[in-house]
Amino acid sequence: MQPPPEIRATYRIQLREGVDFAGVEQHLAYLAALGVSHLYLSPIFAATPGSTHGYDAIDFNMIEPALGGRAGFERLSHAAQHVGLGILLDFVPNHMATAYENAWWREVLEWGSVAPAAALFDIDWSARQLLLPVLGESFEDALTNKRFGLEWADGRLRAVYAGAVRIPLAAHSYENLLRLSGHDALVALAPRFAKTTPQSWESDRAALVRSCETDSVRTVLAETLHRTVQDLGAVRSLLKGQIWRLDDWRAGRHALTYRRFFEIAGLIGVKVESEKVFARVHHTVLDLAGNGLIHGLRIDHIDGLSDPAAYLARLHGALPPSFPVYVEKILGQGEELRRDWPVAGTTGYEFIGNIADVMLDPRGEAPLTATYQDFTAWKEPYPDAVLRAKKEIFTYNLASELTYLETSAAKISSAPPAAHIQDAIVAIATELPVYRTYVSDQGTVAEDRAIIQNAAEDAMRRGSAPAQTIAAIADVLCNPHGAAAHAFTTRFQQTTGALMAKAVEDTLFYRYNRLIALNEVGGEPERFGAASPEVFHAAMQQRLETQRTGLLATATHDTKRGEDARARLYVLSACADDWDAAVARWRSVNETLRIKDESLPMPSRNDEYLFYQALVGAWPLGTENGVDALTGLAERMTQFMQKAAREAKSMTSWLTANPAYEAALDAFVRNSLDPHQSPGFLKDVAAFCQSVAVAGASNSISQLVLKLTAPGIPDIYRGCESWDFSLVDPDNRRRFNMDVPQAMLEATRSKTLSELLTQWENGAVKLRVLSDLLHARIRHPALFGGGYHRVTVQGSHASHALAFMRHTEDEFLLCAVPVRAGPQLFPRATPLIAPEYWDDTRIELGPEFSGFQWREVFTGRLHTAKNLALGDLLHDWPVAVLIGSRIGEIHNE
Repeated sequence: MQPPPEIRATYRIQLREGVDFAGVEQHLAYLAALGVSHLYLSPIFAATPGSTHGYDAIDFNMIEPALGGRAGFERLSHAAQHVGLGILLDFVPNHMATAYENAWWREVLEWGSVAPAAALFDIDWSARQLLLPVLGESFEDALTNKRFGLEWADGRLRAVYAGAVRIPLAAHSYENLLRLSGHDALVALAPRFAKTTPQSWESDRAALVRSCETDSVRTVLAETLHRTVQDLGAVRSLLKGQIWRLDDWRAGRHALTYRRFFEIAGLIGVKVESEKVFARVHHTVLDLAGNGLIHGLRIDHIDGLSDPAAYLARLHGALPPSFPVYVEKILGQGEELRRDWPVAGTTGYEFIGNIADVMLDPRGEAPLTATYQDFTAWKEPYPDAVLRAKKEIFTYNLASELTYLETSAAKISSAPPAAHIQDAIVAIATELPVYRTYVSDQGTVAEDRAIIQNAAEDAMRRGSAPAQTIAAIADVLCNPHGAAAHAFTTRFQQTTGALMAKAVEDTLFYRYNRLIALNEVGGEPERFGAASPEVFHAAMQQRLETQRTGLLATATHDTKRGEDARARLYVLSACADDWDAAVARWRSVNETLRIKDESLPMPSRNDEYLFYQALVGAWPLGTENGVDALTGLAERMTQFMQKAAREAKSMTSWLTANPAYEAALDAFVRNSLDPHQSPGFLKDVAAFCQSVAVAGASNSISQLVLKLTAPGIPDIYRGCESWDFSLVDPDNRRRFNMDVPQAMLEATRSKTLSELLTQWENGAVKLRVLSDLLHARIRHPALFGGGYHRVTVQGSHASHALAFMRHTEDEFLLCAVPVRAGPQLFPRATPLIAPEYWDDTRIELGPEFSGFQWREVFTGRLHTAKNLALGDLLHDWPVAVLIGSRIGEIHNE
């Protein structure tokens, strides 16, 4: 078996939903032929039964049996290495699922704070009982409606709600139930359970299991449980007397007694900051690494951990030497990855913003803003909308976290008067421009101190709380002296990441719909492109310094839309007038589909505007009359719009659904996409989409080339070898048939470039660009990992081209791509290429490149001129990547 290669390019695979280890193994030859170096697998450990993603682990030390278990994973790893592929594994140390199947969690529910497993979880044991918000109604309603049951199963007594939710009874409950049975064998066991301990628990339960092997004993126990259930007073007393208490699922919003992942009560925080907990959580993943079965890790939600730097240092020390670790870290505008973290880089969301900088035409900002405001009546400045959303989420959706912080702050000796503590916490948190700071018991770095102090000053100027109180809280955050101050600061930092994600990514990104291509993870919707390519060049130089081996992402399982849908929507910035006219027509023709409610017509204009953009982004290629190839689109759009409306929390929400509004929205979407009801609308949408499709595809191919040539490691999301016009999850996690691109890759190699361009709508042209550049990376690893140098583009259309160079001492790569493509760039007769458009536009390389020879990667053409005309470089192919060296030294591509 050959050793795994250096990470050169990753291919992300979503396991589950019909994809298991054996299924992936069948396509290893294809992935090796494509040119990637590593499979990038979603979480593999045992998760909640039926999980579609694996981020809800129930056992860190069991590989999911449904995927193939340990044996299946080892077979996959060995087979991958046999064809030269390594494995990068997604790992989730921050949280686990509060599922019955989680043995550690069961132990906590049975024993509370004295359970050995209690130390694993971030639980506030000062509360009298552990809240379990798992009911679909209030506890009393569930009791009255006889929704509770009791059962003996799996060697445990457990409560059952609605026949589905199972909760183990606390250990102290057994004695009384056994005595109530009246059966000699069961009554005889009661004293044993009266003095049971966590240490004797397994043997005590084993004795009860043996007793219940007798049919008569088991029958009596079942009858006892049934009688108890019929007595509402007895059920109330039993359930109220548990270590835990049951409540409506919405109660988790304001009364939760443990740290959760974002606002999901079903995912409990794990205390991996403890050395012992770290060892239990990482035992198997470190074993996989040590035995050469995985060759890199992606750490999910690093900002949720107590002390990310300390965690990463411990992980680094436990892994084999030079083992690459990537962190899911969302960088704010101008924020750098912490240089003292021992990681290879982030998962690359920030690169999407770098692409937007060069793909958006800044001239489109004013007209698109005017169209949006005229259509929706949106007037609120974006920064104000951010603050409003953050305050709403913190005080309502994350009220449990806010209450905990307020209580924690009050315990600090230097805390300000209690009256305004909560206001000050909210004020500072909402002003933070980043997901979190990293103050720890090792001290406060100047960067974090400045961020906190600036946020406090902004909050004071805004008058969000008394200045003295804000200053006092900020001082604690910057200088956390003592255990109470450290505990407060740690939880504050863990919470602000969740606040940013839920308020901005999962709320405002569905409210502020000026141009939804910008509403992306790590994105800045108010940042409408860059006026100069220097912004992109500066960002790439910074990547070279701070993330030379960081991932470059344009699509993931968490992005808001497919990479090609986003690229198509960039085109709107280049045809703002056409867009304005189109949405005006669509608004008029669909007016009869809106519900004329007395208080407010439905759907809202904002949701309607979002729908039109999302529809343009997702519109299938080749749909000229608005009817063909639309199978399933209405269902997908309906699902997307319901999720978008709930996330926006303006007209409906996950916590407080508005059935009337959702029904009206559903009907509007379905009826507008019904060819029998809305043929005119569909024909118009098809015509508009056709007008922007080629420019969108040009943006897509340029985006792909930039990802494959910029500093870093390109990450390919499954299915993005070809066109990807998906919507947000679950749409972008739909089952994917890898046989399709595999067959397409084989077919592309027998086709000429001209044939590929003529048939561009099938996506083979994108696959060809991808594979050719991945193989170029194989042939020239040092070059693609080398230096970065900006290249000047001159001429009348210079603003529509981007060029740069990668280099080593004796080898050079020149990349030149169209950017900010608009419908006017591509006449329909010549899809994706328009050499006549470029006129006098050229690349000037400088005198130092005299005597150089350049060979195009895609076409094989040679160039020797010092000044390269764009019309010549882009004469036969949409993009140009050239390998250069002195004449006589150039190698065949």
